[in-house]
Amino acid sequence: MLGELYGGAVESRHARDLPELLGWIRNGGPSPTTIRDANFNRSRVLTLRTRNSAAYKGIYALLMQGGGSEFLTDEPMSFATYEEEKIGRMSG
Repeated sequence: MLGELYGGAVESRHARDLPELLGWIRNGGPSPTTIRDANFNRSRVLTLRTRNSAAYKGIYALLMQGGGSEFLTDEPMSFATYEEEKIGRMSG
């Protein structure tokens, strides 16, 4: 998610990821292309502006898993706050 390789049309990436991931896990094959292609620029975190960004969603998921608070309301993060705040959905 933080490499933002799933930001656009992802059907071909999904089709390749599953067999590569299974081969990696089951047979000790090479790491999946998506893992090799991923590149995270730490300054990117400072420029996240949209909840629709894969990186924003990834960071939110990590914070939710770690017991963090919602950015705007300071409420504990949960799936309920994710839905209530419409995280990852365009507002308008």
